[in-house]
Amino acid sequence: MPRRRSIRPWYYAAAAITMLVAAASWFFQHYTRSAIPAVQTPIAKVDNHKELIDGWYIITTVKGKTEHLQLEDGSTVVLNAGSRLRYPVHFNESRDLYLEDGEAYFDVAPAHHFTVHSGGLSTTALGTSFNIRAYRNEQKITVALLSGKVQVTASGKKPVILESSEQLSYDLQSLQVSRSTFNTPEATGWQQGTLVFKDASYEQVRNAIENTFAVTIINQSDKKAWTYTGSFRQESLQNVLETICLTESLSWSKA
Repeated sequence: MPRRRSIRPWYYAAAAITMLVAAASWFFQHYTRSAIPAVQTPIAKVDNHKELIDGWYIITTVKGKTEHLQLEDGSTVVLNAGSRLRYPVHFNESRDLYLEDGEAYFDVAPAHHFTVHSGGLSTTALGTSFNIRAYRNEQKITVALLSGKVQVTASGKKPVILESSEQLSYDLQSLQVSRSTFNTPEATGWQQGTLVFKDASYEQVRNAIENTFAVTIINQSDKKAWTYTGSFRQESLQNVLETICLTESLSWSKA
């Protein structure tokens, strides 16, 4: 299949920026948005990326790896690289989960309300599929609805009901909520190894590259206030970096 790329010009003054790419040999360092209960039982190590604490499973994915989960109620979750999800071993009627960092796709089994807490947002659904992006080092949290309906509530805001193919973005600095439509690959392309950027910030571009290729990007410049639009379908790290750097008047090298 031929490559498809869409490229958006950079409107900042052209400046050479060196970006170093170093192989990531360390595991993704995690910490929580939502506090784990103060009284805890000892941590039980289920496997290398799954822990059991006080009746809660905690799944942490490393760079370059995604994780497929099936929950007790039959719902499924695909957890993107560099992410952390906390959910109960046994659900009660409310079925609360906590996406404490990163990105995840949820396909919810019809039953009781299913609520995902991510930063300042709570997303409640019943028999729907949706994607949440909530990386801690990014300015926005995004909820994209693929099917059904969800209610999204931001701290101090009125609940918003999303319809299929609508997404909500919550700016963590301005605390503003915006609503728009999206194309499916924009929200879920990461599951097939596709990178899709639409007016993506530097942090969004960096996170996507690091998580897909298990590398670390070091920007040796203070010029980080730029956006990028483009798509890459299962392309090599070199091709991705060369295209972005050519478009944005950057240079890169591998350490």
